[in-house]
This record gives sequence, C-alpha cells and structure tokens, in this order.
Amino acid sequence: MGFGHAMAVSSGPGLVSTVPNRFGSPSPDDFPEPKTTLTPEQQHELLGLLNNLTVSKGSLKQTKDWILEQAEHHEAILYFIRNAINKEQDYNKKLTLIYLISDVLHHRLKIKDDELSNAILKQLVPMLRPVYLNQPEKCQSK
Repeated sequence: MGFGHAMAVSSGPGLVSTVPNRFGSPSPDDFPEPKTTLTPEQQHELLGLLNNLTVSKGSLKQTKDWILEQAEHHEAILYFIRNAINKEQDYNKKLTLIYLISDVLHHRLKIKDDELSNAILKQLVPMLRPVYLNQPEKCQSK
C-alpha cells in the first residue's frame, strides 16, 4: 500500500515541507490534543517509522527504540499511534502497531511509576478497540 496522504510540516519560519503520510494528520476530532509536542523533524521521523513499520524484529525494534528515546513526548507519540491505528485500513498493519505498543510496554513495565507505561495503559483499550471491533472472527483470534 503506498502513501495516501501528505502532511504539511513547518520546517522553520515560513517554510513548509510535505511529509508522506498514509495515515493522515491527527484530527482534533479524533483525539484531544496532547500536552507535549514533537518538533517537525520528530514528526517526520515518527511518521516515516510508522509508515514503514513491518512485523520484522528489526523494524519493530527500530521504532520501539525511537519511541523510548523520545519518551518525554509520550503524549504526542501516542496521539500519532492512536491516529494511525484508527485510520489504517489494513488489519495486519493495525496489528503490527499493537505489537509495537506491546514491545514498548514490555520494555518499560519494569520501571516503577513510568509515565510512558502509565500513558499506554490508560490508552490501551482505545487503541485495541479499532483493531478488534468489526473484524472477522479469524482476525479477532490473532
């Protein structure tokens, strides 16, 4: 599946670049705005990682590591991931995004009072719902 949309990202004063984004930009109607933000460069990197995410260990690890490095921006990162899950049409890609969340959560659950883990746990049901609901039984069993 190719890129379906492009997202305009400010590259500095008066500059806007187009970032390929098959998920579209998160809409304010989709989710409340996060309290933290990502720089345009971080948005570009995250969207690139999400767009190219596969079930391969390397792809999941690369994206997980990026998220862990940017953990202080967990609200904004989860905002983009929730948006990707909700807008993605391909069931297997949605499931891959859940695998990513699982990997991040597994890595961080060992840390007491971790803000990233707590944020994921609070948003887990809204992230799982679109992956499970309205899917054929064979998909739901995955």
